Amino acid sequence: QDLAPVQQPAAAIPMWLVRAAAVAVLANLLAVTLIGCGYNNSPPEKQEEFPTWGETTATAQPTQEHLFACPPGYSQAHDSGGKFPEDDAVKACGVKCDEMVTCRAFRYSVSKGLCDILDYDAFEDSRSDSGIQMCNKMELRRFDKKEAPLYKPDEFVEQTDAYFNVGGEIGVYAVGSSNLVWMTWLEQLHLNLRRLGYKLPLVPARRTPEKFPRRIPWCDDSQYFQHLRTSRFSRIGWASWDFALEGWEGCGADGFRIVEGLRVKCQHGPGCVFSKNPLLISDIASDASHSNITFVSTWFNDDQQWSTHFKCFGGKKVDRREIEPVSVKLVRRMVQKIHARNPNTWVVIMSKYPETYQHKTPEYILEYNRRVKVAVEQEPKTLFVDYYIPNDLEGEFYQALVHGGHPNCRGSQIMANAVLSRLFEAKVLPRSLLLAEGTKGNLLAQKCGQLAVDAAIPQVFVGGTRLMDFAKSTSRATSNLTQIIEQNDR
Repeated sequence: QDLAPVQQPAAAIPMWLVRAAAVAVLANLLAVTLIGCGYNNSPPEKQEEFPTWGETTATAQPTQEHLFACPPGYSQAHDSGGKFPEDDAVKACGVKCDEMVTCRAFRYSVSKGLCDILDYDAFEDSRSDSGIQMCNKMELRRFDKKEAPLYKPDEFVEQTDAYFNVGGEIGVYAVGSSNLVWMTWLEQLHLNLRRLGYKLPLVPARRTPEKFPRRIPWCDDSQYFQHLRTSRFSRIGWASWDFALEGWEGCGADGFRIVEGLRVKCQHGPGCVFSKNPLLISDIASDASHSNITFVSTWFNDDQQWSTHFKCFGGKKVDRREIEPVSVKLVRRMVQKIHARNPNTWVVIMSKYPETYQHKTPEYILEYNRRVKVAVEQEPKTLFVDYYIPNDLEGEFYQALVHGGHPNCRGSQIMANAVLSRLFEAKVLPRSLLLAEGTKGNLLAQKCGQLAVDAAIPQVFVGGTRLMDFAKSTSRATSNLTQIIEQNDR
C-alpha cells in the first residue's frame, strides 16, 4: 500500500521519487535494528584462561577424561554420571576453600593446576572450558537458633586422605563403667563432632542401651548437648571381666572361674556381689558392630578392688601387677570380638585417669596405660587415647561429693579433645578442632599468651569452667550407693 498522501508544493517533485526515498529510509532503519549499532564482522579475540565474569557465550563442558572427583563436602557442578578419580591438588583446593568463610565453591584447572576460589559475591558463571571443573561447597548441617553453630574455619584444622569424609555420617557407640553415665566427655565429643560438620546417627544397639548419661555436672555448654543421643552400655563399678566374657561361661560349682590366672567370682558389680544376670560379650560386639567408632572404657575399675576388700577374688589380696595382665588380655579380647563382627569398626580405648589421693598421676598409672596401649594398638583399626588431667593441687578438674573420683566438665572436655586429636592424628577424621598440645603447662595456662611457644597450634580448648556440680545442687546425689548400683544392674 502507498504511504500517506504527501501534499506537493508549487514546484512539484515527482511522486515516484518521493516513494523511492521513503523506501530507502525504511530499509536503513530495518538494517540497523537487525544488525545492531557498531556491528563488527572481525573474528573474536583469543579467550582468557578463566572467562571474564558476566560473559554468557557458551563453551564446551569438561570432557569425561578431564574430570576429577570433588573432595568430600563438595558436589560436582556438572552431571558426572560416573565415578571419577581423585586428585590431591583438587583436594588441596577444597581445603583452601574450607579455610575461607566466604568461599562457596571453587574452580580447578586440571591441565594447568590452577585453583580459583569463588566468594559469595562472585558472579556464578556456569560455563567452563575443557580443562576447568567447578565444585560447590555443600551445607554440612542445619542448626536452629538454639543450637551451637558450625565451627568457623579459624577454629578447625583439615587434612586430605582421611578414613571418613567431611560432613559424613559417623555412628558412635560406647561401652564402659560409670564414666559413661556420671561424666560428660561422650556428650561433649558428640557436640564437637556435630559442630565440625559430621552427622551422628543413633547406633541401633539392642542390649539394654542407654542414650543419655544419668547424673552429670551442669556445664557451660550443657544446653547444647543435653538433648544429643549416643548409644552406650554402661554399668557402675564393673570391671573388664564383667564386660569381656560370655556370660558365666567357665564358672564352677563354687561360683568362681579362672580369668587369666585370677580366681574371679561369677557375679557383677563392685565386689562382685550384685547382679547375677549374665552379660554376653557377643551381644556387646553385635551392638558395636553397627557403629563406625566404638569407645571402650571397661577396665577403669580393675585395679580398684582394694575398695571392696578384694571380694571379687574371694577376699584374697591381689597386687596390681597381677591385675594389669588381666586388663590387657580382656580389653584386647573385646577388640577382637568386635572386629570379628565388623572389621571396619574403629575401636578406641580410653586411657585410665587416676583414682588416687588428690587425683595425682603416679608412675604406675602411666605404666598401666602404656601396657594396655602397646597391646591394643597391635590390633587393626584400634587406637588408644592418652591425656593428662591436672590434679587437685593444680586446679579444679574433678567432681565433688559422691562422684569425686570422676572428672568434671573441664576434665571431661580434656578427654573429648584428646579423642579428636588422636582420630585426626591417625587420619580417621579429615577435620578436627584447632588444638595445642594437651600438656600440663598448656592446660593450666590462664591466658593464651602463656601457651608453650613450641605448641603446634596456638589454641587450647578445655571446656566449661563454671564447675556447677549437679551433685551440689540436689539432695538426690546422696542416695544410697547400693540402691544406685542395684538399679544399674537391671
